[in-house]
Amino acid sequence: MVDERGVLHVPGALPAVDPAARQDWDGLRAALRDRLAGELGTLQMWWRDHDDPNRTSVTAFGDRAMCVATPVTTEGRARHRLEILRWVPGSLTSSEFHGPGPGAVTREDRPPTLGALPTPVRDLLGHLPAPAQWYLQVPLVTTGDDVDGQAWYHVWTRPEPKLTAWLWVRTSATVTFAHGQRVVRGGGGTPVEHWDLRCWRATCA
Repeated sequence: MVDERGVLHVPGALPAVDPAARQDWDGLRAALRDRLAGELGTLQMWWRDHDDPNRTSVTAFGDRAMCVATPVTTEGRARHRLEILRWVPGSLTSSEFHGPGPGAVTREDRPPTLGALPTPVRDLLGHLPAPAQWYLQVPLVTTGDDVDGQAWYHVWTRPEPKLTAWLWVRTSATVTFAHGQRVVRGGGGTPVEHWDLRCWRATCA
């Protein structure tokens, strides 16, 4: 059995990206919203990477599937190409994690299969609380398949330091994904990072 000590990553650099894309669902093209809603079912988590509705990529997750929508131009018209991965019906579960990050992690401690995750995903995972890292990765380790993933985040410096993060990781059998915020607390004392995070697991159809 794999425990949480076997899936920890070293926190990576997360530089501020300016300007941040507005996470405005109604700002997406109506045709794209309708297509996503029809495929995903009840929306669970999503993000976009550009304010222009014709140029943004969209990554979205529902209770039936995940979808990556990539902007393309066809016959001079802006459209989106959809890559869809459906779940086994009823397989989606979730859990919430609240508390500090993983603390001082100076050495990665993970099965070799997780080394194939893209560096930005490993960098962001390393900032999450250890139980959340375990929740997101243990199902992937037990399948023994190649892994893939994507991470997106916004770093806010005003009015207070805050990180908003989204990520997903998957094998051919399982997808896990997460969304949450990290704030810095502490006032005049030693600053403490605090996460409010929701994570999901689903079995691929």
